[in-house]
Amino acid sequence: MEKQLKDTLNFIIENSTNDNIRKSNILSIVDEYITYKKKVKEKNSYQINPIEELRANENANSRILCSLLRYKVNGEYNILKSFLAHFFPEVTFNVHADLIIESEQYRIDLSVRDKKGGYALIFENKIHDATLQRNQLARYIRKLNTEEGFKDEQIYVIFLPSSSYYEPNDCCWYEPDEKCNSCKGDCLLKDQEPQLRKKYEEEGRYRKITFREDILNWLKEEVLPNLLYKETLLQATVLLYIDYLEGLFNLRTMDQDKNKEFIIQKLNLDNCQTIDIIRIMNEYDERINHLKNEIDGFQSCIIKLKEEEVDKELKKIEELKDLTPKFNGIELWMKYKNFHPCIGVYNGKIYYSIKTEQDFSGKASLQEKQLDIFSREPDKYNSYGWEQTDRKIWKDQYDFLTLRNSDKELWTEVCEWIEKMKNAIDKLETGYQV
Repeated sequence: MEKQLKDTLNFIIENSTNDNIRKSNILSIVDEYITYKKKVKEKNSYQINPIEELRANENANSRILCSLLRYKVNGEYNILKSFLAHFFPEVTFNVHADLIIESEQYRIDLSVRDKKGGYALIFENKIHDATLQRNQLARYIRKLNTEEGFKDEQIYVIFLPSSSYYEPNDCCWYEPDEKCNSCKGDCLLKDQEPQLRKKYEEEGRYRKITFREDILNWLKEEVLPNLLYKETLLQATVLLYIDYLEGLFNLRTMDQDKNKEFIIQKLNLDNCQTIDIIRIMNEYDERINHLKNEIDGFQSCIIKLKEEEVDKELKKIEELKDLTPKFNGIELWMKYKNFHPCIGVYNGKIYYSIKTEQDFSGKASLQEKQLDIFSREPDKYNSYGWEQTDRKIWKDQYDFLTLRNSDKELWTEVCEWIEKMKNAIDKLETGYQV
């Protein structure tokens, strides 16, 4: 797959229209640059940033930002106040002690909700430029409408990409009833501007705030200088996060100097006049942006193929019309006839069991006989025994919507176990010795 992707990228470059640049060299320069960066990092291995070493993903960055905004001094959300004043200077927000500031609620990366003052902030974090899902922003807005009663005019949407070039696509702004959730990327309304986005932009309730240009500068210029001297742990956290972002975007002073040397050498800029350097750099910048757009298009094709594969597997579950999956906070459980096939997680690994109503009513389990499909005996939580596999699963995969988008092997295993449990229940219903 890696070779196929690289061949495709080379094809894209070779068939581009800009003749001013040796296009076929772009990928080789990128390869050399990655190797060069690894060597530089090895030489400076004493410069350790835990956030960088842990390879923080978007969820981790959301949690860090959430923790900063949630920080209080004498009951005051000083950092949140600073954020709102810096990025929404024309809006007066009632920032009080009873705000709800959390990540991953309603699948929103980060949200600030105030029912007293009547406003809600939706943060969509794309620090690594991941693709936005269809209807994504529209669904978040409608979730706050239906679940917490916020009106559109009370909701603010904050888009957090890595840099200024990333704009949310039309697809994520379409209402769910405007664009079918089962489509594979061919927007039904592709020639029409999403009315929801137009409304939020015109009313000043949408902001694009980039990590590279905006969050980083806000942390350095507004947050760090105004921390109390005794808040050493918070100061260290902010300093580490600033350093992490500078490293992510190659903005560390030491990195910049070394990067300049590399670029000058590889692009043969040693004896060029300033105006020629600017022209050459602009040409490379144009080509790289064009290449990135082509890669994004290619990535969308791959995602579409993956979704089609997942949909085939999903039909195995959808055909079981009498299964109604629910998540009770610990396990994903279904009602099938008079029994409950369950999927849960114990010590980070997925397990399967069959329960009775007593297991969900808080009463002691009937502790029925062990079924042959399970290797572990019945206990007070699992009426007919249980089975734990070696496959690991994360907390945000506990429901079907996320689980269906996990790796194919995991999804296939779940489908097979549901079939096993369903067949075992059929035999229990008929009194057959299982």
